[in-house]
This record gives sequence, structure tokens and C-alpha cells, in this order.
Amino acid sequence: MPGRTAINEKAGAKSAAAKNAAAKNAAAISVTREFDAPAHVLFRWWIEPRHFVRWFGPARTDMPVCDLEGRPGGIIRFCTRFDDGREIWLKGRFREVIEPARLVFPLWFTDEQGRPAGHPMYEDWPLDATYLTTVAFEDIGRRGRVVVHQSVRPASAARHPNMRAEREMAKQGWAESLQRLAEVLEEQD
Repeated sequence: MPGRTAINEKAGAKSAAAKNAAAKNAAAISVTREFDAPAHVLFRWWIEPRHFVRWFGPARTDMPVCDLEGRPGGIIRFCTRFDDGREIWLKGRFREVIEPARLVFPLWFTDEQGRPAGHPMYEDWPLDATYLTTVAFEDIGRRGRVVVHQSVRPASAARHPNMRAEREMAKQGWAESLQRLAEVLEEQD
């Protein structure tokens, strides 16, 4: 019987590891979009506040507050306001700013004063939930490509019961933001 217990413990450990990996995968999202603009132009639209406020956020939103310092250690803090008046505040710091190739920054929910807060649409949202965001820019001929990858940290936050729904909503929000960027860039031509 001792051998049987060891096998069951190993199976249980594998099962727990598989569940953790599934939770991490379920909480990670990626969105890719090609643009009629080169990578260096796209990069500027991400790190210059005067550009960022014009396109960032899902459809039917605006950005009444934006603090953006596009440099390593620089702050990124903004408020996305929906057409029904709801506001979502996010804050982070740039870890990497490699022009024109890459941005890396964590984001977390805050209140208007910048204090950690939960997601405004979900009860019991973990205050330690952080969205590690990586944005890659690349030239493909005369066009540019942007790939946004976002994962949730720590693993306990990634397992929140509403995380899957929130991540689907976030993925759509990223796609809508990138669509808005494409529209704004077309207006510039």
C-alpha cells in the first residue's frame, strides 16, 4: 500500500500543477494588430501622452486623466471613462522602454487618489492583482505590427473566480484600443 499512496500523491501534485498552469494560461492574453505605419511611429503613439489619450481605451471611452513618462521607471497612470460615466483607474511604472521595439510595464487598479483598489466591476477582486504588460513593435515591410501580451500576477490573483470573464473583456478592450489607434493614424494621413 505505501507505493499506492506515493503514486496518488504524485498524481495529486501533477493535477495541482496542471490546474495552476491552466489558471496562468487562462489569465494571459495576447492581441496582435498590423498598421499602415512603421514601428517607430507606433512606438511614439504609445509613449507620448498627447497621442496616447487620443486612442487608448475601448470603444465609447475617453481618457480625462493621463500621466505618462515614457522612460524606464516612468509612471503610467490614467483614467478610462465610459460613456455611462463609469471610470476605471490604472497605474504602473515602465520597466523597459526600448525604442522602437518594446515596452514592459505592470498595471494595477487604483482609486482616483492612486491607492490600490479592486476591479470596479467585480467584488472581492484581489488588491495585489497586477497585469504585466509587454508591447512589442516590429516592422513588416512598410507596415508595422504591435503585439500586446498581458499576464496576471501573482498566481493566486490569476485564479480569481471572475478572472476568465475579466480577461475576455480585457482582450476585447485591447482589440478595440488598437482599432482606435488604426483609425487615428488614418486621420493623420
